[in-house]
Amino acid sequence: STPTRFELINNWPQGTWHWRFSGPTSLSLDIPPGSTMTGELLPVGTYSAIDWMDGAQGTNSTPEIPPGGFITARACPER
Repeated sequence: STPTRFELINNWPQGTWHWRFSGPTSLSLDIPPGSTMTGELLPVGTYSAIDWMDGAQGTNSTPEIPPGGFITARACPER
């Protein structure tokens, strides 16, 4: 089966963007301003994620991401 892939782009110049994937295993990422992280979630399975920015209140969450899925996100979607 194909792993879930991700591309996370922190295009916000003022804070680190944090992601925590949950599923068959957990993965936490800290993405500095101006950075992009890409990768695969292993082992293969269904994942969900929460994300938040330094200095922001609250978190955002994703719907379930199935095996073979792809998630791409920008910290500031309108940029």
